[in-house]
Amino acid sequence: MNKKVRIALTAVIMLALYPIAHLVTHHPRAAAQPKVAPMSYLFVQTAAKIDYKDGILTLYDVPRQTMYFTDRPNRVVGNMPTEKFVARWVTDKGPNGFATVPPNAAVTVFQPDGPKTAIVELSNPRIDGNNLTYNVRILQGIGSTQPATGVVFIDDYTGWAADAFAASHPG
Repeated sequence: MNKKVRIALTAVIMLALYPIAHLVTHHPRAAAQPKVAPMSYLFVQTAAKIDYKDGILTLYDVPRQTMYFTDRPNRVVGNMPTEKFVARWVTDKGPNGFATVPPNAAVTVFQPDGPKTAIVELSNPRIDGNNLTYNVRILQGIGSTQPATGVVFIDDYTGWAADAFAASHPG
């Protein structure tokens, strides 16, 4: 068999096998399983009173525990000591750590005339007794409020949180 015939025959066989190869590689069961993304943790802090003044947000009588939860499909919930949360925050200087890239948060203060919410960037957390203070940069919403009961929802994080919570929620 000469070279031209072999090339032509190879081309015919490849074209004949293409639909089968395409079906096998593109069949839903043959597709590679998607990688499972690391769990993303959201944090919730409540306070008997939240006050904001001159770029400083203070949560008074904050609980000793910071609540957390994950998004679907995992739906992990729990809490961790607020002191541990703050300690991990300030020491995590990794590329996406809260100390390096401050998180966003929704802050809602329950005023007598209704709730007021701002979206902020939080940085430099510090605890003084039962009070928790953050430096704040307002991204959207109110610039000032009267001190009142409130809640802070801190955006997701996949770094140290995965290690911090893995022991209490294996698998």
